[in-house]
Amino acid sequence: MTTAPSAATAGAPGPALRHGPARAARRARSLPDAAFVAFAAVVALVAFLALAVTLPARADRRDQKAADLYNDGVALIKKGKFQEGAVKINKALERGATEPNEEQGSQSRFLARRYDPYYWLGVAQMEMGLSEQALGNFEKSLSIVPVGRSEPLIKSWPEEYGDLQRRMAILLKKLEGPGDVRVAEGKPTPAPTAAPHPTAVVVAAAPTPTPLVVKIARAPTPVVPTPTPATDWAALDDFIARYEAWMKDEVAGPAAVPILGPRVARLREARLKGNLRPAALRSLLDAEVAFFKEKAAPVLRTAALRAAVDAFGRRDWALVDAHLARARSADPGAPQADALECAVRVTRWILGGRRDAGELKAAQDALARWRQREGASRPLPAILSPAMRAALGVGGTGTS
Repeated sequence: MTTAPSAATAGAPGPALRHGPARAARRARSLPDAAFVAFAAVVALVAFLALAVTLPARADRRDQKAADLYNDGVALIKKGKFQEGAVKINKALERGATEPNEEQGSQSRFLARRYDPYYWLGVAQMEMGLSEQALGNFEKSLSIVPVGRSEPLIKSWPEEYGDLQRRMAILLKKLEGPGDVRVAEGKPTPAPTAAPHPTAVVVAAAPTPTPLVVKIARAPTPVVPTPTPATDWAALDDFIARYEAWMKDEVAGPAAVPILGPRVARLREARLKGNLRPAALRSLLDAEVAFFKEKAAPVLRTAALRAAVDAFGRRDWALVDAHLARARSADPGAPQADALECAVRVTRWILGGRRDAGELKAAQDALARWRQREGASRPLPAILSPAMRAALGVGGTGTS
């Protein structure tokens, strides 16, 4: 927090006056900025602690590590190593790189082109038989509209968009009734042959990766429980690993333990027994997806944003960025991180003497993302003080 000037400093001519009126004027103008920062930090703390359960996130397009993870993940998925590829893509998302874009990264030789982690994560999940999760990620790919565009980015990539539409059609048809459909990685191909009768089906493994391999046969009535696919057990292991990682997190851990600890115990018990039928295990996995989104994510996000606000008050910008990335990893779809980033960026612009146009542009972009998520008619978030709004050139509802 900024230290207020002492009475002696305020009441006596300082170095600024000895260096002339121009410098004195600049010095005088800087004092409201410092006071504004202090005020903004207090407002931020109150607003975010009050509204944190409703507070989202933007990807850092310059994160080269996320680009490397994404490139590795896509390469693994194309080779048929779906589980390993999905882990890499998830790690890229966990770093806060959650927004599809044309180029991810900061090193021109190693940029990730056509960065859409949701599309490729959906491809991997579909191949592993995680139909509902795959469909959810495909829908995310089609729901995120980057700033400055009028439609999702994937629609401008004909090959990926065509494949996504084909895969979604297969998944929607499959989810209307029993059965399991998997599509081998490749370019768009004709739709699969429908099952002869709406009963349980068995998917035969493709001997070689062709553009589309869907072999559906009618399954006899099982006498013993059908073996659960190993990929579903791997997905359960992934939940356990992610929950335990959050419980060990230095910032979110204390909040994560009470809510995630019982879930880990339950999942470990199911893993130890290893006797769940396929439908029961799928139901368990779907329940975890819903639980994390509805219950756990807001708690973890709130803990991360509290830490970010504290770092903001101390002007520890690197720590603010780290906590924002943590919040976005927990809940990529929430809008509050955009509001906080806007406040942080405009503060840095003001404290930097209003010289760095990139900081102001970043603040305006963050505000634009917030508007896109919350609606242009919504009042601006409380974290944006009057001084911040004046700097951004917006009114109370975000209008110029």
